[in-house]
Amino acid sequence: LANSARNATNRQLGQLGIVRTQSQLGGYHEAARTATDLLSHSSLSPETVIEVRFLRGKAYQQTNETDNAMADFQFVANDTRSLYGAEAQFILADTYYRWKSYDRAEAQVKEFMQKGTSHQYWMARALIVLSDTYLAKGDEFQAQQYIESLRSNYKGGEADIQQMINERIR
Repeated sequence: LANSARNATNRQLGQLGIVRTQSQLGGYHEAARTATDLLSHSSLSPETVIEVRFLRGKAYQQTNETDNAMADFQFVANDTRSLYGAEAQFILADTYYRWKSYDRAEAQVKEFMQKGTSHQYWMARALIVLSDTYLAKGDEFQAQQYIESLRSNYKGGEADIQQMINERIR
């Protein structure tokens, strides 16, 4: 479809379909290449740009192109109203934590908290990263405060969040 489309809009829709499909099927190199191609069009809506940069960031992450992935996630994370932006905030914080850049992880979560989001699952995941960060920095009291607060206030029923909370309660 992308190659046989007669107009730019249909070509872009075809390319977006390729990015989505390749991301789902594990064709990360093709997803990243097509996403980069698609992003060269100036007529994309802001929502499409966010989605495509997020998917390209995930593809880069899978192909160990970390700097490129982080650049895309930083761009997407600016808008925490979108699901992609909220998840990107978490990914950035989690990546900094895994790199043992604890101050950057803490700053990322605090920025996310300040911006706020309606996507509470990703905020909860970020708060768990913040708790882990405090624990890694030796501040067990602060780490427990965030976990206790999350346990008391988080209204979502996702089993993974509850499991992460339970694993960290002392």
